[in-house]
Amino acid sequence: MKPKIDTNKVKLRPATEADSEFASQVLKKALGRYITMTFGSDDQQQQELRRRRLQPTDTWIIKFGDKEIGLIAVNREPDYIRVRQLFILPDFQRYGIGGHLMKDILLESKNKKIPVRLQVFKVNNPAKTFFEKLGFYVSGDTETHFQMEYSAK
Repeated sequence: MKPKIDTNKVKLRPATEADSEFASQVLKKALGRYITMTFGSDDQQQQELRRRRLQPTDTWIIKFGDKEIGLIAVNREPDYIRVRQLFILPDFQRYGIGGHLMKDILLESKNKKIPVRLQVFKVNNPAKTFFEKLGFYVSGDTETHFQMEYSAK
C-alpha cells in the first residue's frame, strides 16, 4: 500500500466540454482493461462508451496541485446520491484520494439521511473492494455490473 498524500492538495474544478478528451483518457487508463474484459476489445465501442460518460453537469475534474488526475461525477436526487463516476489515473491511485473524496459524499449522505448508490463492473474487484471498505454493500446486479449502496445511519 502506498502512503497517503496531503489531501489538502486535492482540489476539484467543474468539468467543461473542453475536458472531453482528458475524461476519455482517464477512463481509458483507469477502466480500459475492465471495459475490454466485459465487452471485448472493440475500440469503436469503447470510444463510444467513453464519449457518452462525460456529462459536464455535476462532473468535476480532480486535481492534485496543478496536475489533473481524474474525475468525479455525482448526481444529487431528493432521496439518494448517485456517484456516476470516480476515476483516478493509475499513478495516483491507492494514495487515499478516492477515499478522501468519498468521505465528503458519505458525510452528506449521513447529514441528509439518504443512501449513496453506484455501480462497478463485476470484473473490477479492486473497485468493489474499495467501496466495500467504505461501507457499501452489493444491493443488486446486472449482467455486467454490481449495484452498490451505502445506507446512511
